[in-house]
This record gives sequence, structure tokens and C-alpha cells, in this order.
Amino acid sequence: MKEGIILLSGIIQIMNSRAGQDLSPIEPLTAREEDILILLGQGKTNRQIAEDLTLALSTVKWYARQVYGKLEVTNRADAVARARSQGLLPSLDEPEAIRHNLPLASTPFVGREEELALLAQLIADPQVRLITISGPGGIGKTRLALEAADRRRHADSPFSDGVFFISLAPLSSAAEIAATLAAALDFQFQGARDESEQLINHLRNKRLLLVMDNFEHLLDGRMLVAKINEQAAGITLIITSRERLLFQGEQLFPLGGLQLAEGKESAAESAAGQLFLNIARRALPDFQLLEEDEAHLLHICRLVEGMPLGLELAASWTGLLPLYEIAAEIEQSLNLLVTGHHDVPQRHQSMSAALDASWTRLNQDQRRAFQELTVFRGGFTRPAALEAAGAALPLLVTLVNKSWLAYNRQKDRYFIHELLRQYGTMKLSRDPEQEEAVRERHSTYYCRFLAERETDWYGPRQQITAVEIGTEIDNIQRAWRWAASHGRYDLLSQGLNSLCRFYRRVGRLKDARQACRLAVESISKRIAAQQEQSAHALATWAYALAWESDFVADIALRETLLARSQQILDRAARAGWDTRKEQAFIYLRTAHAVGNRDYQASVDNLIQAVALFRELGERWGEAEALRVMGNKELFLGHFARAHRVLSDSLFIWKTLDYTQGIAETVTNLGLVAQHQGDYEQAEALHRQGLQLYRQADNRFHERFGLLMLSFTQSWAGNFAAAGETAGQSLAIERDLGLEANLWAHTALIKANIHLGRYAEAASQAVEVLALAEQWGHLTEKGVVMSHLGQIALFEGDLTQAQVYLSESADLLSELKYVYQGLSWAKLCFVLRAQQKRQEARRNLARALQSGVEFGSMTPIMYSLPVAALLAADDDRPERAVELYGAAQQFGHISNSCWFADVACYELDDVRASIPPDAAAAAEARGRELDIWQTAPGLIKELTGTDH
Repeated sequence: MKEGIILLSGIIQIMNSRAGQDLSPIEPLTAREEDILILLGQGKTNRQIAEDLTLALSTVKWYARQVYGKLEVTNRADAVARARSQGLLPSLDEPEAIRHNLPLASTPFVGREEELALLAQLIADPQVRLITISGPGGIGKTRLALEAADRRRHADSPFSDGVFFISLAPLSSAAEIAATLAAALDFQFQGARDESEQLINHLRNKRLLLVMDNFEHLLDGRMLVAKINEQAAGITLIITSRERLLFQGEQLFPLGGLQLAEGKESAAESAAGQLFLNIARRALPDFQLLEEDEAHLLHICRLVEGMPLGLELAASWTGLLPLYEIAAEIEQSLNLLVTGHHDVPQRHQSMSAALDASWTRLNQDQRRAFQELTVFRGGFTRPAALEAAGAALPLLVTLVNKSWLAYNRQKDRYFIHELLRQYGTMKLSRDPEQEEAVRERHSTYYCRFLAERETDWYGPRQQITAVEIGTEIDNIQRAWRWAASHGRYDLLSQGLNSLCRFYRRVGRLKDARQACRLAVESISKRIAAQQEQSAHALATWAYALAWESDFVADIALRETLLARSQQILDRAARAGWDTRKEQAFIYLRTAHAVGNRDYQASVDNLIQAVALFRELGERWGEAEALRVMGNKELFLGHFARAHRVLSDSLFIWKTLDYTQGIAETVTNLGLVAQHQGDYEQAEALHRQGLQLYRQADNRFHERFGLLMLSFTQSWAGNFAAAGETAGQSLAIERDLGLEANLWAHTALIKANIHLGRYAEAASQAVEVLALAEQWGHLTEKGVVMSHLGQIALFEGDLTQAQVYLSESADLLSELKYVYQGLSWAKLCFVLRAQQKRQEARRNLARALQSGVEFGSMTPIMYSLPVAALLAADDDRPERAVELYGAAQQFGHISNSCWFADVACYELDDVRASIPPDAAAAAEARGRELDIWQTAPGLIKELTGTDH
């Protein structure tokens, strides 16, 4: 057996010795790949290469992978070595490796290219002679130090006397360090003189790189390291330790996990994924990822946060469990992360064992603090640590120095590695009383955190507030769940408004509804169980129901939630609660809910909301209610009133310096201009609002600004731009994972119809109609039916066109919707095609009357081409051409494929049928007509009346 092992070792040495003579052909490199390879050979990091070549970092990584693939290697060290052996890079002409005792690696080195490049720079710096690679057990400190040392063994290395590895793990006393170091260097002590002194004298004139591994349990021996660093200028020390040495001359090198997949990179391509697969294939040489395994591999890598030991222990189970079960087990506990391999040190045979060794080095206060700090998710700040866990700055510093915490200076936050957090959570769970106390303090802190930022949503700090809450959202959600599970309506009431506004701003509507649902169910159960009428609890319950209504698409469900909210609030009022704040909010939400089917009822609710907000002195509420009221007045066709109310809202928003409120109101003023036919002013206002949304980094409302701009572009006849803008709005909707905004889809349908993309528009319209019916969105239903009628008319299905347009006109008229006249005007095209000219005239007069009464240009615009066709039918070609000339003033008509198909081609023939001079004169008269004055005259002409 022994002879076999010796033979195998010899074979490996022979193979290693021939590694530099590889002459097998490789696939040619491109010019850019050669540039990348040369810089890799110079030891530059990916970031430095990106700067040198003016490339994106992701592009450099992609090219590096291409180089590795062609050279048939997996890392940059092997790539450089292979390139030198192939003559692609200059040879180092190293005659023989310098002395070393570095152990042979049992597995390929994976990843860490950035870390190795930075270590190489530090090692080459003569001012840096003591480097401490720190991090928790299992993070890969030893492997990185060995790889860095191995790359310093070339002939022109500054360490001409050698590179040596000194394992300190077996030592039980700091007194053994000197002898262990001497043995590694093959140095013999002489006589009875002090061993440390002899060793330092021996090192004084040497040029050595020493890797001293696992120093954390021998910190009492730090003085020997300090003396070597002070007295032996040619010695560079790389220390690996779970704790810092805390020397002035110590260069810290904190180490994190292996790189995880970024962007579109697959998990298998990342360093963490490669290590996992390497280990898996040692047990199962033919192991391949199944189709669904990619997501599970990424999940495993994230669960262990790229920790090499965690990845190795997880990968050892691939022959026994599918990847999704491995991930599920790791989520539950550390119990799965063990190995039965006998050649693995005891401290690395399980994740718990790796951490136990460090745990014993913490005192009681440090253990208690860390256990309680595991209550946090996504990191934490110093004030949060002090309040929730009683961990003051000295304790935090100690835990950072001992690698239990990591501090990110850019974010000014502390983080706990996920596996360390699980370990600490397990310890905390053994004392339920302590765990419950820290969860309560954590929940109290974050609910108050939300409350302290409530007023910031209505002023210049809104964007900052959104970032602050977004940073803490993992902690906030955890705090919210605890408060809800314990019926703590006092905490829920503090955070409800701020949390819901955050979720709405960032478009996380499902999370918002879930938060409201948790609050509603928690408070209702508490009240039912205690059989009490707590006014505060009732008011919070009502408020949560009202907020929940804002995050559902179904109109009937919205109204149900609001009705229930009102019932609960009435109970709170009877119990003595001042309900004005909650009542004003319910009025505001009710206006949103019923506005789609009853705009006047919506306005009535808003009048009451404004009055209450003014009583309370809540200017933001008053401004919001006025803005919504202006929007509803707009759709009732009360343009002057809408403009006045919106202007009042805008004044308040500007006083509050509230960017979002200003943007929304400016956008609504653009709608007023759009309805009145001033498309240039409308587009200017919509672009102003859009710029403000973007300035506030508010993507949720940016899609609204894009939607309004799309409609204006469409009415102005810029259909291609309108379709593109609507597409951008829908792209944001998809990116944020939002439910479909039917208006955005309607805008795209509208653009496609006028671009002549009828089949595409029809497919989209059928889907939108189904959603509108499902959710009870009556206005959107009426509008999309109108579009389906247009498509059916083009396709020649006059019966279906009449059904769609008649139902649309009736529904929108019932809703008193400002665009009801559009459906009547479109219906006239169908009735004329059916030879029902008298009915067409009656409906056309109705459409024109709607435009006149509402002061809306769009029904009048749509009426002009069909009025021209009817004039031609009456054998009045010059009048037909005159009305056609008036219609051609509008880009919405002159640039439209749909109008060309259903009217303009025929009207072009009418124009060609009369003498050119007469046609030109009639067309000129039409272009000079004042549309607002022409409409009443047309009504008389169609009806034969003078009213």
C-alpha cells in the first residue's frame, strides 16, 4: 500500500514537472483577447484592465473567460502559465523554483482573482511587511494565503531565501511558536540562549515570505511577530487569523466569500458555483446540473454567502440529495453542513465545529451581544445595535476584530455572515425569554424608525427617506411580522402610513397588501379575543383596511374593504377616538375606488376629505385631495374647475417642496391641456412631470408620466413615438413586477391601431378587456371596447363593430366620462357603412354636442372626417373637401393609418372628383376654420335646428 502511494506521488511530480512544456495546439486568440492576456500576465486586476482598455468591468470578465476557455484552464494563474508555455507571453526563464515547503493543494484553486491581485500588490510593497488575512472559520483564508505564496516562488521573486508555510493549528501554547517556525526553516537552536532572539538573528538578513496559519488561538505570541516585523526588514509575514493582531504596522486584509453570480451570469460560471461543482464532481465525476438546478445552485451559493467551507460541505451531499433539498436544509439549520472525510481537520468537519472554536474565545458579554445581534436582517447600524441588543461601540469593535461581524465603511453598516447568523440564532433560541425580549426591542426600534420618517414623505426628504427605509426593509419586515404576531397595534399604528407609502413609491404593491393584511388580521383577532372596544386598536384596524384598498385592482374588493373600514372607524368614534385623520383618509381612498364608475360621487368624497384635512392642518392631505379632485373634475369635463383645483394643489405642493406631488399635479394639468386640444402645451407639461419623477428616482410614478406623455403624443399624431413611450411605461411595470396598468396597455393599443398594426392591437385589446371585466374597471372597459370597434370596422365586420361601439358609448355615457363622444363619433363610421345615414347623422350630432358641452376637442376631431363623408353622400363634394381640410389640421387624423383606411382614401377620391381650383379653395377654407365655432354650426347642419 505504502509503495503504491509513493508511486502515485512520483507520477504526480513528473506530471507537474512537465506542465511547463505543454505544446498542444490551442484555438487562436482575438486581438482583444491578446490584450487581456498580456495585462493578466502583468498581474493586473480586472478593474485595472478595465481602466487601461476603457472597457466595462463585466466586459473584461467576459473576455477573461473566453481566454480561459481557449487555453483550457479555469483561472488566471493557469492561464498565464499556459500562455508562457505556448509562447503567447514572454518566458520567465526561471531555472529552478526557490526553496519552499508549501503543501500541495488537493483541489484546483477557484476564483479570488481580485483578492490575489491586491495581495500581490501588498506583498510587493516594501512598506508592507505584515499582512493579516482575517475572516471567520471556513472563509478560505489558508487557501488564499497559500495560493498567494505559491505565486511568489518564481526565480525573480524578491524572496530569494524561500517561501515557507507554518501551520499553527496544532499548537496549544504561544511558547511553541518559535520552535515551530525554526523547524519549518530548518534552523537549529544553539546553546541556552533565548530561542526567540536566536531566531530573529537568523532572520535578520534573510529575504523570506512566511505564511503563519491559524494564529487566532495564540495571540499571546504576538510579540514574536512584532519583533520579526521590526528587526528583520527582509521578512514579509502573511498571517491568517480569525482575529486581528491589533498592531500599528498590521495591514488588514478582511476576506469575504467567493464571488456569486452577477447580472446575467449563470451560477455555474461564478467562482462560488465552480467550487461547488468541483467538489460535487470529486464524488460524482459525471455530475451535471439539471435544467432546474441553476436556480437552486444560485440559492445555495447565496445561503452560504460564497463561504468555501459551506460550499464544500453542501456539495458533499450531491450524491444523496437533489439541490433543492440541500438548499431547503441549509435554510433550516447548519446540521446538513458536515462531512465524513477523514482527511479534513476536525475544526472543518462541520460548520458548527468551525465556529465552535471561535465561540469559546468570546466572553459572556460578547456572546450575549452576538446572539442578540442575529435578530437583524440585511445588516444594521450602531444606534439599532445599541437599542435592540445593548451592543455599544466597544462590543461591536471587538466582534469585528474577532470576525463575527463585518463593518462596511461606505454604507456605515455592520453585517453578519449568513452562516454565522444561523449559528448565533441557534444559540439565542435556547433562551426563549432572551429571544422574545430582543425581538420586542427590535420591533419597537423599527416601528418607531418608520414613524419618525412619516412627515418626510411630503417634503424634500422623500427620496432620502425612501433610500433609508429601503436599506432597512428586511429589518422592518421582520419587526412588522413580530408586532403583528403579538397583536401590538400600538407598534403597527406607528409604522403603517410610512411603510405603505414606501411600498407604493417603489411599486411593491403585493408586499404592501401583505403588510396591511397582517395588521388587519392581527388587530381583529386581538379585539375578538379580548371582547373589548379599544379605540386606538379600532382606529388602526380601520386605517389598515383603508390602506389595503389602495393595493388591490378589483374595484368590488376595494369598495368592500372601504365599507368595512368605515364600519370599524364608526366603532372607534363611539369609543371616543378622534377619527378625523382616519376619516379624511377613507374619503380620499373612497374617491379613488368609486371614481372609475361614479366621478361625481368621487368629487363629493373629496370635498369632505379637503374639509377634514384643513381642520387638521394637514397640508399634504389637502393638496393630495385637491389633486385627485382636479383629476375627477377633468374626467367630468369640467376643465376650468379642474384647472383651478389643480393649481391650488400645485401651490401647496410647491410650498411643501414635495417633488412627487408637483410632478403628479403638473402631469394632470397637462391632461387638461390635452383634452382642450393644446397638444404642444400638454406635451411640455407631461415632459416636465416626467423629468421630476426621474429626478426623484421614482420609477413607480415615472411609468404614469410616460403613460400620459404617450396619450398626448398619440393625440398629436406622433403614433410611433406614442407606442415607444407606452412600451417604456409597460417595461417599468414588468421590471417592478406590478399588476397590469390597463391604461398603459390601452395607450399601446391606440398607437398600434393608428400605425395600422390591427392584428397586434386586436390581440392586446382582447386581453385588456378580459382584465377590465374581471377587475370591474368600467372606464377602461368602455375605452377598449371602443378600440375593438375601430378594428372590427377596418376588418369589415360591421355588425361586431356596431355592438362594440354602441356598448362602449352607452357605458361611457352612463359614467359621464369626458370621452363618451368618441364612441358616438366612431359609431357614425359604422352606421354610414351600413347605409344608416340618418342614424349616423343623429349620433354625429350627439358626438359633437358632447365635445361642445365638455369643451373637449377629441370628439369634435373624430367627427370631422365622418361629417365630410356624409356631405359627400349628400352630393356636396366641396363641403366634404372643406370639412376634410379642417380634419387634416390634426396630425392625429393626417398621420393615421386607421383614418386613411376608413375615411381619407375615400375623401381623397372626392377631392379628385372636383376641379383642382375648387378643391384647393375648399381645402383652404377648411384649414382656416375655427373648430370650436365650426362644431355648433355642424350640429345645426346635421339636425336642421338652430339650437
